Amino acid sequence: MSNAAAKKANELLDTIAKHGVQTVLLRYGTAHASIPPERLDAAALLEGIALEPGTTLVPDLDSAHLDPFAAAPALVLVCDLLDAADEDPRRVAKRAEARLTASGFADSLHVGSELRYYVFDEVAYENAPDATGYQLDAIAERELEAIRAEVLGALKASGVEAGVQRSVAGAPGQTALELRAKPLTRAADSVFATKIAVKAVAARHGKSATFMPKPLAGSAGSALRVRMSPNKDGKSPFFDKDGWAAASQTMLFFIGGLLAHADSLLALCAPSANSYTHFASLDVPLLLAFGRGNAATAVTVDAPGRDDAKTPRVEFRAADLSANPYLAFAALLCAGLDGLARRTDPISSGFGPLETGATRRPAKPQFRGLAPHLGAALDALEKDRAYLTEGGVFGDAFLRRRSEALRANEIAAFWGRPHPLEYALTYEC
Repeated sequence: MSNAAAKKANELLDTIAKHGVQTVLLRYGTAHASIPPERLDAAALLEGIALEPGTTLVPDLDSAHLDPFAAAPALVLVCDLLDAADEDPRRVAKRAEARLTASGFADSLHVGSELRYYVFDEVAYENAPDATGYQLDAIAERELEAIRAEVLGALKASGVEAGVQRSVAGAPGQTALELRAKPLTRAADSVFATKIAVKAVAARHGKSATFMPKPLAGSAGSALRVRMSPNKDGKSPFFDKDGWAAASQTMLFFIGGLLAHADSLLALCAPSANSYTHFASLDVPLLLAFGRGNAATAVTVDAPGRDDAKTPRVEFRAADLSANPYLAFAALLCAGLDGLARRTDPISSGFGPLETGATRRPAKPQFRGLAPHLGAALDALEKDRAYLTEGGVFGDAFLRRRSEALRANEIAAFWGRPHPLEYALTYEC
């Protein structure tokens, strides 16, 4: 081990002793475990913690922070799974970053995001053979404001850099929260930590928070807007002050990759049946196109200043929080890199730009929509996955198993189960 790494490990052990930490919480993938601090020493922190045969976790020491929700002092460590690396979403994200570096296109991809979530006063739902349905009770705005304020404090304590947090017009109980841009894997860490913090704060107030893409009919859905900006030697390869919307041809090729692979991307960026209930509403982008500040397009370009080479970014608007952020962010980067490698020009490919209005689709759209349901997205992934497996970022077997699980849990599970609306429409026939 290097002297710098050993020093960092020993400093963390000192922090554990100083704060009287009683539990160490290990987060990996979508799982978690807890161990007593006595199990940690410098070697375990640097070489791995064996939970059981076949499960060894390597902590990311820079992720360490005290848990703001624990009753007794507890330390949180985000970890990589040493065994079965193909199955660890965080290591998939790291492999995507390694592919980016090897490409020479950029040193890093910074990813910012806007998350939306609802908080309800009470929630009840049931899914039994003889009873199915749900009831959601709205929360008072003053209670929601208290929760929002506490969320910001919890995020700061968790090492998450948040930006603006605001209510959403016409969607009582909904909040939009911006997360500051970070390198891809760190950005995914922040999304996971944010979901944990929001739900924990709501529960502490006796409320229920959800990132479900479409929990309410007639109200806005909850998307995950992913904002990507590369950095190369301190400058943005996306910037060209003379280009359309200050976008370089490099940015356009990146956009071309996103749109060329959009349907298969949805299998990783919007992987729930409820995602497509969300897409069916009118407040989300459904067009396979790009534009500037246009809510009708799957991809938008944000170039705040034509003379600011650090700010251009691409926003992918067709993701949600049913996705694993490590997999979603990695897949988006792979698609963009494939667009660069193939020089996929979105304009000559017929993807836009769409300039008709900032918030509405054109009356007679010239662009097709995205995959209409999860089955179509999974079908697309079966035919279009080479851009994901290139460079070993995603394993082919991993993608196949994931598709099979989604077909079983998100598609086949609906077969033969009547929807509550069917009773209103058909019971008296």
